[in-house]
Amino acid sequence: MAILEPAQTAATGVPDICEPTSLVLLKPPAGGMLRAVFLSLRDAAIECGIISSHDMDKIDCHLSQGESSGFARWSYLVAIWKRKLG
Repeated sequence: MAILEPAQTAATGVPDICEPTSLVLLKPPAGGMLRAVFLSLRDAAIECGIISSHDMDKIDCHLSQGESSGFARWSYLVAIWKRKLG
C-alpha cells in the first residue's frame, strides 16, 4: 500500500499503473554516480536544514572510500500513471 502514497499525496486517486524499478550495478560506477548526485544536493540540503555540514562530510567520506568490487542497489524509482478520460 505504501506505493500508492505518492498518488494519494498528489490527489490523483488510485493510479491505473504503478511500477517500482530498481537497478543493481557494480559498486565503482554506482558509487561514483551516487556521490555526484549527493554532492550536487549538498548546499541545498544544508541550507534547508535537512542535514548538517558535518554529517554531509561523514557520508561523503564513506562514499569516496567505495569498495573496488561488489554490487550496489540503486534506490527505487516509482512511476505512476493515471489515464486521462474523455
